[in-house]
Amino acid sequence: MILLGARTTVLVVIGITALSPVTAEEIRVYTRVSSVDSQPRGGQPPEVFRSLTLFHAGKVYDYIDHSQEITIFEPAHHRFTLVDEARRQVTEITQDEVRRYLSLAEDEAAKLIQDFQRTDSPASRRAAACLEFQISPVFETSFNQQTRRLTLQSDFVHYDVMTDDGSSAEARERYLAFADATAQLNSVLHPQSLLPKSRLALNGSLRSRQLLPTSVTLTVNSTRQQTLKAEHEIGWKLTRIDREFINHWENLLRQLGSSRVPFRQYQQQQLSTELPRKR
Repeated sequence: MILLGARTTVLVVIGITALSPVTAEEIRVYTRVSSVDSQPRGGQPPEVFRSLTLFHAGKVYDYIDHSQEITIFEPAHHRFTLVDEARRQVTEITQDEVRRYLSLAEDEAAKLIQDFQRTDSPASRRAAACLEFQISPVFETSFNQQTRRLTLQSDFVHYDVMTDDGSSAEARERYLAFADATAQLNSVLHPQSLLPKSRLALNGSLRSRQLLPTSVTLTVNSTRQQTLKAEHEIGWKLTRIDREFINHWENLLRQLGSSRVPFRQYQQQQLSTELPRKR
């Protein structure tokens, strides 16, 4: 999963089937996102952020280290709980609410497209084309079976993905369903980011080939070019420390039960900090 801009993701749902906590496979994903654009000659690209994602007992816990934010996704309830540990605040939003916000965002994008098309300038035409692509992305897709490299190309967004077949069909679907859901959530939580359909297209390509991403390089070329790379270390069993993290987050959620705020208030406070975020 990669993110762009202020707390925007890559790494990245239109419905998800609830899985039994008893039979569901545990998954841990450690992600490091770096800025390829800022890579010094002969050196390593600087790190943008790290995250830890844990699938356990019917929930998914997604933790961003430097921002101290935990996103808890409950697919059985189609609900996200967002916890800002630094501010000690909590908010909730359902997937239906996320989709309603995205529908409004697409309506606004359609209006902007009309405005841009009234201005006969190359910059306006490109801005309109970029928004049209985000609403209805079309990629040229290729997959190299030998190297397991998947690419999705367009004039505005390019994905270069190294893949693996994962542990099981169930694990792949749980991971990709979460990637779908968080791609949509992050586009709502951070309105300055890309609309999520590009990431959903990538997830669909992975799903159809029964693959998981081990690294995702995302290049966005709108007003300027930006390239980020997310490297994923995927494991199929939680560690003792992972379980301690989950216990800590659940205890924190209980402690902050009376500190819930409306989603819009939580969103505005997050935007004010302008921290990088995974997508």
